[in-house]
Amino acid sequence: MMKTEEAYSLDYGDVVDAEKAHELYWDGTIKNKKNFECPDPNCSLQITCANIDKSRDEMKKSPHFRIYDEHSSKCDIGKNTEEKEEQKNSNKNRTENKYIDSKFDILLFQRPKSHSQKLITKSNGEIDHKKQKLKLKQEKNKNEKRNSEYFTIKPLISKFEKYKEDNVLNDYFIKIRNYPINYADMFVKISEKELNLYSNYKRIYYGTGNVERKGNNFAIEFTNSIISEGSYYSTTIYITEKLIKKHYMNRKWKRKLEELANLESDEIIFFVYSKPIVKSDYPYINFPITSLNFLDYRFK
Repeated sequence: MMKTEEAYSLDYGDVVDAEKAHELYWDGTIKNKKNFECPDPNCSLQITCANIDKSRDEMKKSPHFRIYDEHSSKCDIGKNTEEKEEQKNSNKNRTENKYIDSKFDILLFQRPKSHSQKLITKSNGEIDHKKQKLKLKQEKNKNEKRNSEYFTIKPLISKFEKYKEDNVLNDYFIKIRNYPINYADMFVKISEKELNLYSNYKRIYYGTGNVERKGNNFAIEFTNSIISEGSYYSTTIYITEKLIKKHYMNRKWKRKLEELANLESDEIIFFVYSKPIVKSDYPYINFPITSLNFLDYRFK
């Protein structure tokens, strides 16, 4: 079975990686995991994005593209794939065919209201996929490679886990307001050390923890504390009913939090994009968030 890291989305009208495809599926933009093609304008090879129809806690493997057939004889991507197999040690052949610069990912702070690409459409309003793919190819040939843009931290966590396993955390970056930071520095494990040793900027903090229901609100308490001026503080994320209600997937989030609140386990790892703040009137350190896009969890 042939593999690819990118595919053209028939629903979105653009080339995406599998993590972006998963985000767009749950956003409602991508309708079916089979709605992908080869990005080349001269090829209509169907591609499936496995696992995008599953939530993270249902997955045994991250989202990925699958190819079951062969590229068109006129497809440059198919030709270059064959050459790449013959010249596996050539870095040039490994990267020249990509539309997306995978070295950098972008974290957005607002969910996009519409697709930023100007889509080429037919007279009936449908996307003209061949012309759209030709436009994207021309942009790529002008060295206008794009970065994947995400509006939740979920894809970044999946990439972090992969890069950590491959020992390449220092080689890949996340851009926040156009400032790049490598994955090794962005992801910070919560440990029992002094608060002033943590970054002054927001990072993606993670650690094991449990969920507790507090009326219509929820609190996530991490297993490890943080020390401030010699005192140990419980570390928490407080999730209000108002915060849940304003999220576009509020029903799913509420259901998941209720399920997690019924579990007492040290097998849940929570991730939050935030900065720890001491609550002077309470004996804990809080990780405030403005959106549930900046919160996620994984099972060990």
